[in-house]
Amino acid sequence: LAEAARQTSLAEAARQTSLAEAVRQPRLAEAVAQTSSVLRRGLYLASTLILLSGLGACAIQKCDKAAPDVIVPASYATATDQSTSAHDNLNAVLFQQTAAEYQASTLQAFAQAQSALLLNLKDKSLTAASEQSGNFQALPPAVIVDVDETMLDNSAYMARLLKEDALFNDSSWNKWCEEQKALEVPGAKAFSEFARAQGVRVIYLSNRDISTTESTRLNLAKLGFADASSTENFAFRDKAAGLDSKGARRALLAKKYRIVMLIGDNLGDFTEAYRTTRAERSALITAKAQYFGSRWIMIPNPTYGSWEQTLSNFDRALSPEQVRKLKHDALRLQLD
Repeated sequence: LAEAARQTSLAEAARQTSLAEAVRQPRLAEAVAQTSSVLRRGLYLASTLILLSGLGACAIQKCDKAAPDVIVPASYATATDQSTSAHDNLNAVLFQQTAAEYQASTLQAFAQAQSALLLNLKDKSLTAASEQSGNFQALPPAVIVDVDETMLDNSAYMARLLKEDALFNDSSWNKWCEEQKALEVPGAKAFSEFARAQGVRVIYLSNRDISTTESTRLNLAKLGFADASSTENFAFRDKAAGLDSKGARRALLAKKYRIVMLIGDNLGDFTEAYRTTRAERSALITAKAQYFGSRWIMIPNPTYGSWEQTLSNFDRALSPEQVRKLKHDALRLQLD
């Protein structure tokens, strides 16, 4: 009887334990689930705080490395954070070297030049040079063309500066000229041949130093340009002779030829009034609007020119950082 009572007691205890365990297990599972959820939220919050603190440190320290998966456009950097380097020219050089639109624009300009040349030849009283006056009607006709980025494409030189993170300098430029590796600006050679076929002399007027005349002539001759067989048709910058400006050289040429057309990529290829303010340059274009497309043919050049120098008031003493700031200051954020 005692054993039977003990067994009964043990069975009851086991049953109670089973019931307690059955009740405890769901509670334990629920507790584990709640704990896991809390941990997950904690980890998410911690990782978020770490990311935000990292970005905050970058903002405070102006670090140049963005956090993972965060893209910061270069244009967001301030002017003082960047130096004026050849990389300013990346898009411009690529446009000149790769864009079909650039090819189309130069072909279009030279096609217009051919049509206008025929009309200009018929009007003996017409001259394209402001330096020409008096009795020039009987002089033989000539067209004055700039060389760089007008007849010859020097974008390879500009690309080298990009790769080397360098700026333009006379030494590397003159070495490039001596290489004689510049290419033809699309449409330029065909125009020179067309002009020569009409009995018009092609005169190459450039601000290249006079010491590079022969190497430039050879470069043009190799490409098949008209009137490149003699340096007689070249008028390069000669400071020693007082022929620094293009205006002075145009005045000399105006004594020998009737200047029926000017072709260039820079306002200075047409007039000496180019070294002035942006507003005055714009007013000059308006005043001479009837010349463009007839007596004056402009070739696009986004890489360099007096337009860029105007932004810094033609002040060569400015540092690259100062020039960069002036460029940023000239940007318009809206069109009023």
